[in-house]
Amino acid sequence: MFFEPEVIKLVSYESVILAITAGCLGLIATLVLIPVLKKSAFKHQILSYPGGRRNHEKPTPLLGGVAIYIPFTVAFFVFYFLEVSGRLPFGKVASSQMLSLFLGATTIHILGTYDDIIGLHWTRKLAGQFCAVGILLLGGHTITTATIPFVGLVNFGWLGGPVFLVSILAIVNGINLIDGLDGLAGGICFFAAITSGIIGLFKGDLFVASIAFTISGSLLGFLCHNFPPASIYLGDGGSLMLGFVLGTLATSSAAISPGQRSGTMGMILIPFLPFGIALLDVLLAIIRRWVTGRRIFLADSDHLHHRLMEKFGEPRKVAAIIYFFSALLAAMTLVLVLGPRSMWSVSFILGSGMILLFVVVSMLRLYRIETLSKTIENRPHFQFLSSYHSFMSRRIHRARSFEELISLLESGVRDLGCDFVEVYYGQNTVRKWMVQQKLHEGAPRTEAERTFHGVRFHVRWAFPIHESETYHKYLLLTWYRVLNELEERLQSFSDGSQLYEWLTEQRYVRSILSSQQAEFSNHVQNSAIQDYLVHSPVPFYVVTVNHNNFEELRRLIVSLEPFKYLKKLIIVNHSSPESVGNPVASFPIQIIHQENKGYGAGLNRGLEEISEPNAITLLCNPDVTIINPEAMLEAIEYLTQNPEVSCLIPTLVDPRFRPTYSCRKFYTLKTLIASRMPWFKNRPPEFLKQHLYIDRNRSDPFEIDWGCGAAMLFRNSLFPHPLSFDERFFLYFEDVDLCTKAWQAGFSVVFFPKLVCLHDEQKRSHSQMSFFITHLVSMFKYMNKYSGLPRREHLTDRSRN
Repeated sequence: MFFEPEVIKLVSYESVILAITAGCLGLIATLVLIPVLKKSAFKHQILSYPGGRRNHEKPTPLLGGVAIYIPFTVAFFVFYFLEVSGRLPFGKVASSQMLSLFLGATTIHILGTYDDIIGLHWTRKLAGQFCAVGILLLGGHTITTATIPFVGLVNFGWLGGPVFLVSILAIVNGINLIDGLDGLAGGICFFAAITSGIIGLFKGDLFVASIAFTISGSLLGFLCHNFPPASIYLGDGGSLMLGFVLGTLATSSAAISPGQRSGTMGMILIPFLPFGIALLDVLLAIIRRWVTGRRIFLADSDHLHHRLMEKFGEPRKVAAIIYFFSALLAAMTLVLVLGPRSMWSVSFILGSGMILLFVVVSMLRLYRIETLSKTIENRPHFQFLSSYHSFMSRRIHRARSFEELISLLESGVRDLGCDFVEVYYGQNTVRKWMVQQKLHEGAPRTEAERTFHGVRFHVRWAFPIHESETYHKYLLLTWYRVLNELEERLQSFSDGSQLYEWLTEQRYVRSILSSQQAEFSNHVQNSAIQDYLVHSPVPFYVVTVNHNNFEELRRLIVSLEPFKYLKKLIIVNHSSPESVGNPVASFPIQIIHQENKGYGAGLNRGLEEISEPNAITLLCNPDVTIINPEAMLEAIEYLTQNPEVSCLIPTLVDPRFRPTYSCRKFYTLKTLIASRMPWFKNRPPEFLKQHLYIDRNRSDPFEIDWGCGAAMLFRNSLFPHPLSFDERFFLYFEDVDLCTKAWQAGFSVVFFPKLVCLHDEQKRSHSQMSFFITHLVSMFKYMNKYSGLPRREHLTDRSRN
C-alpha cells in the first residue's frame, strides 16, 4: 500500500461546535465587512482598473483580502486566549509556532496590500515573502519526516527548513498567479481550507481546525461577491495571505497533526494536492516563459484560466471546471489521509488519478496554438519586448517632467510598430505620432484607447495584428504595462501642482481653455466666443495680491487674455519687486508695492485705484485661473441687473479639476469643528452637507451665506461703504466678515455656478502650525466682533430694522 493513514481520533461534540462556530464567524464577519471595504477602496482608489491582462470592464475594489484577514485574526486570538488560559481540553500547541504563523501571515498580508496600493517590483515582493517564511522558520515550523512513494520514510533533518521554505513559496505564488479570473483563487482556497479543517478536526488538531474553518467560512462569504461577475477582488493582500496560511497548515510539522500531514508518516505529495491546479499553473508558466525567452517572474496573459477563457468564453464555466477538479483533489486528499485501507479507497484514488492525468494532458493541449519551431523563431522578439519593458520602466521613473513623460509614448510608434499614438486632454490633441510606412500593410488592425485615471488624459493607438497570436498578445500586454507605469508616474506628479503648471504653459492654454469651455459652457458656441468677449456693459477690473507668487501670477495673466473688455489688472505686491517681475499682457497692468498688512488690506488698496462707481471687479488670489472666460460676461450682466446682490462667488475646482466647497452657510460651533475633521472630508454627515450646500441644485445661481474669497466678483459701488475688507483680519475670515457685513447692510451674496475658476489651494492652515494659529486667531476675532457666530436670518432682520 502506497499510503499509510494514521489512527483517526473520534470527533468530539465540543470540537464540532467549535468548527461550526468558527465557520459561521468567518462567514458573517466577511459579509458584514465587504460592503464597508468596497466603499473604502473606492474612497482611497485601491482599485483594479481595466486593461492589459484584466478582463473586467470597470474599476473593481482590491480589499477583499482584508475581509478574510480580520476574521482570521479574531479566530487566532480567541484560540490563543483559550490555549494560554488552559481552557482547551485538547493537546497543546507551542505558543511560538502559533504566534509565528500569525505574524508571518500579517507580514505577507501587509506586503500584498501595499503592492495593491502602490505596486511593488517582483524582487521586493519575493524578498517580503522570504521574510514572512523566515518568521515561520524562527517559530519552529519545518518539515521533519515524510513518506515518499517508492522510497519510504525519509528524515529531512536540516534540509527540512529549505524544503519547507520552497514549498510555501510555491503555494503562495501559485495562488497569486491563479488569481486572474473572478472566483478562481477564492474557490481553490475554499476547498484547501475545508480539507485542512476536516483533517484537523478528525485528528484532534483544534488549532488547524479553527483557523481553517474560519477561513473557509470567510471565503464562502467572499465568493458571494467574487463569483463572476465579481464586485470585489482578493488583491495580492488576500491571495498571498491565503496561500501562506493554508500552505503552512498543510505542510508544517510543527502542529499536533498539521493539515494534511499525518504526523511522521504522511506522503510528501499529499499536502500539495488541494493546490494542484495552482501549482500546475506555476510549472507551466515557468516552462513557457523560459522557452519563449520572457522573464520568468514577469506576469503574462497565458495562464490556464486565460486559455480556458479563450476556449469556453464564459468566466462561470471556467470557474466551475476548476472548482470541480479542486473538489476532486480535495476528496483524494481526504481519502489518502483519513480513508480506511480498502479496495474502494484504492479504486477511488486510481480512478481520480486517471481523470487528473487526462485533465493535465488536456490543459497542455491548450498551449498547442503554435508549433514549437514557430515559438523558437519568435524567441528574439519576445526577448526584445522584455528588454523594452525593462528599459521603459526605468526611463519612466527617471522622468522629471510631464513633457518628458508624455514624449516617452513615441516609443509605441518607434519601437513597437504602432500605426499611430495620440494623446488627448479633454477633446484636444496634445501629442500625435505616426509612421510614414505601416508595418504589415495587408494585416488587419486593432485600435484601442486608454484613460489615465486622475489626470484626464487619454491615449489612442493602433497595432497591426501579427501572424503569431502569442506574440501579439505579449506585445499588447507589454504596451499596457508601460501605460500602467506611465499613469502611476503621471499621478505622482499630479498630486502637487506640476500637472497644473504643465497644462497652463502658453502653447497648451488655448487647447485647455477650449476643452473647458466645451465642458462647462455647452450653451456657448466656440466659434462665437471671441466676439462675445469683446464688450462689457460696465467697466471690468481684476485685483489680486501677490506674495512671492510669480508662477501663479503668470498663469493668471494668461487666463485673462481672452477678456478683451478688461480695463486693468491691478497687482498689490506684498513682497520684493523681483517676485512680480515685469509681466506683459494685451491689457494694462498696474503694480502697487506696499508693506504686507494682510490680504484684506491689499484688496482694499487695489480697489482704491478704481474710480468708476459702476465698475465690477474680480477680487482673486494669484493662484486662480479662469477656466471658462465666456461665463464671466454672464456673471457681470447678472450682477448689473440685480442691484441687491453685493458679490458673486464662482465655482472653484482644484488642480485636478475636482469641485471644491466655495460656498457655505455661516458657521455654527458644530460645523466649525466638523469642517476640520479629516474623516468627514469624503463622507460628510447631513448637517455638514447642508453647511456646504452639497445637495443643492447648482444649475442656476442661488443665495448663500458666504463664499470663499479666493475668487469674488465684487460690486464697486459698495466700496468703501458699506463694504470693505476689515484690515484687522490679516489672513483668513476676511471673506466671511465681508459677506456678513453685506447681509447686515441688506445686500445678498450669490453663488454663480456657471463661472468656473481653478484654484491651486495650498491649505497651509492644515499643514503648518503658524498658519493654523493665524486661522484660529482670525476666527476668535470674528466671533468677538459679532458676539458669537451670527446667523443670516438675524443679520437680515437687523438690516430691515
